[in-house]
Amino acid sequence: MANIHSDIHTNNAKAKLHMVLGRLLDGVSDDDLEKIQTEVDETEAVAPGGGHHDHDHPTVE
Repeated sequence: MANIHSDIHTNNAKAKLHMVLGRLLDGVSDDDLEKIQTEVDETEAVAPGGGHHDHDHPTVE
């Protein structure tokens, strides 16, 4: 049963994320999205470590 509950929770979280992203992108044109993707691609191309941002991640013990 725990897996079913986890799957339901994950699906609810995904549905909420889709709803929020949909609202954020509602007024964004395809040209704007293409421009954003180009900027992201260019940033990743020049970033050290193959596009990975440079900071330490906390470790969980």
